[in-house]
Amino acid sequence: MTKFNEMMESVAKLQEIKGSTAGLVSTSRNLFREEASKINQDGDLSPGGKAKARTALQKQYGEAFIKNARQLREDYDKAVVKASVAAEFLLNEGPTKPSPTAVASFEREFSTLKTDLMLETRPDEAMRKVKAFAEAQNDAYLAKQVLNDFPSVVQSVLDIAGSEKAKYKLDLQNTLTSVRDKSMTGEQKKAQEIHASMANEFGRDIFLQNGIEYNAIQEAFGPQFARAANSPQYYVLEEEKTNEQS
Repeated sequence: MTKFNEMMESVAKLQEIKGSTAGLVSTSRNLFREEASKINQDGDLSPGGKAKARTALQKQYGEAFIKNARQLREDYDKAVVKASVAAEFLLNEGPTKPSPTAVASFEREFSTLKTDLMLETRPDEAMRKVKAFAEAQNDAYLAKQVLNDFPSVVQSVLDIAGSEKAKYKLDLQNTLTSVRDKSMTGEQKKAQEIHASMANEFGRDIFLQNGIEYNAIQEAFGPQFARAANSPQYYVLEEEKTNEQS
């Protein structure tokens, strides 16, 4: 699997998890309600006995929900890390080098431009030549070479501009932005977008605070389970307490 596909699969996994929370809460709540209804209809239990049985049942289903929430939390954060790592790999990967002929032609033309700039005395003409050369680059690898050497190009134009440096800095900045964009492949642009979006995703609430699902958890299982829904790894299950004591 390519790094791009790995990144996109991880992002799809995040969407899948986000889309599964409503079903998880609904199913857990409905199963609990069915069992609670049986307790309420049990004629052999006193009101106090029913209340005690409902409390135990609520905890049982609440902890079952926490186990599922733990898996969601683990899967979600793993997908965030995988997407971020794959995106960073793509961003650090250099574009594919074109044919030797294309590279040789580019190097010759770029060398000519730099020589012309050194000899040019008119800042407007220097800026025109830089823009024209930048606009002619349609290969990410070659645009990357321009980007790497752009500081020397900028310096040449500003040296010619003399006291009018400020006038040409905006044009140079816009040209730089254009070259930077061209130096990235379509996959890298997508990777940049995803890498930025992953910055706040690790550990992010899966169940929106005070949202429909969060409130449903609180209503069915109680506030302690609602509070633990987004950080279920910190909730100590009854069976875990037993294991610690044994």
